[in-house]
Amino acid sequence: MNKIFNLTSTFKSQQAEDGGVVIRGMVSTNDFDRAGDTISADAWAKGGLRNFEKNPIILFNHDYDRPIGRATGLKVTDKGLELEAKISKSAPANVCELVKEGILGAFSVGFRVKDADYLEETDGLKIKDAELFEVSVVSVPCNQEATFSLAKSFDSKAEYEDFKKTFTNRVDL
Repeated sequence: MNKIFNLTSTFKSQQAEDGGVVIRGMVSTNDFDRAGDTISADAWAKGGLRNFEKNPIILFNHDYDRPIGRATGLKVTDKGLELEAKISKSAPANVCELVKEGILGAFSVGFRVKDADYLEETDGLKIKDAELFEVSVVSVPCNQEATFSLAKSFDSKAEYEDFKKTFTNRVDL
């Protein structure tokens, strides 16, 4: 099979000292996406990250002519593939500002399937081995778990609980 797939997930961001943005999140999870596909976390641990790690450029919407940053960390976890990246303040199309505003809030990966099983119930694939080509910040993700969540932008549950205390239950305001 010579097909490129795109899977996505959410991330959180923080401002870098030079005006860029540091983002962290799961770029691939073992959840089913809208296409009915799932990728096992182990699929990335079989050597499919080596070429990406040599040139870890982050793209915007899978456009090879629109690099926006570099991955600074990549690791396989039991949930999938986790990434940290720095988005440049000079990224095109004001991507950095859109990330800061929470308008852009999803990752997507382009990859080649090396081994997979067909899943009749979802008409998709259970991907068991894959080679990562690229990671993108995208406006429309394939993975329904890829929408940005305010709660995910906090570093701890205690920090989130403190933030919730700033709201009121009064309806007459």
